[in-house]
Amino acid sequence: MVSEPNSNGSSLNPLTEESTKEAAAMSEITYDELDDALGRFQKALENNLNDYYERAWLRGGAQNHLVYDSEGVFFAFVPPELYRSEPVRELEFDTETFNAITDAHQNQAAIWKFDVDRPTGYADALTHDYFPYFIRYPEHWRAALYHARLSMMYLLQHGMTPTEALDYWALDTGPGSLTSNQNVDRWHASRGVDREAVYKTRRQAKDKLGDDESRPYYEEQNIEIGDLE
Repeated sequence: MVSEPNSNGSSLNPLTEESTKEAAAMSEITYDELDDALGRFQKALENNLNDYYERAWLRGGAQNHLVYDSEGVFFAFVPPELYRSEPVRELEFDTETFNAITDAHQNQAAIWKFDVDRPTGYADALTHDYFPYFIRYPEHWRAALYHARLSMMYLLQHGMTPTEALDYWALDTGPGSLTSNQNVDRWHASRGVDREAVYKTRRQAKDKLGDDESRPYYEEQNIEIGDLE
């Protein structure tokens, strides 16, 4: 999806120069002012990316997650609601600057050849329409995705089925593991199975991790891990 980023290497603006220039030409603010505003806007949205994903993907949430690739993601927001939201409100943009920001993101979607299209009956019921906004993934986000893939590869190489690896990864591994009863309930409900089915595959995964034929390399070589004193 992503083409050339803004040519200003020091800018946080994730959009192309073309989309930014076009929006600036249609407003009373300069290109440099809009470029700076788009960078600050990006940082504000980037800091709330986890929240946007959670609300979009959970049942009953906003369902405004659009398209993504390895560089970033487009979400659809109602501009007045986004303008009043805490992370954007703290930037203290005037309405003209925010409108130019919205236009630049809309331009970027058009450059990448998509738009937000809604059924007529649904659109007629809205007071305000949805517009696409692009959020570039921060480096730590991409690193986390890569780590998640490595973790799944590690578990699959121990002979786990994809289901066993997924349940073990979600329930037991790392700081993102689901430990509370509420989170476990959400997990098995999302999977469409009962709690016992999830715990069964989790037990099977642990058994495979404990299998002598699946021992990690350091155990095979009789390398011991001890306390450092």
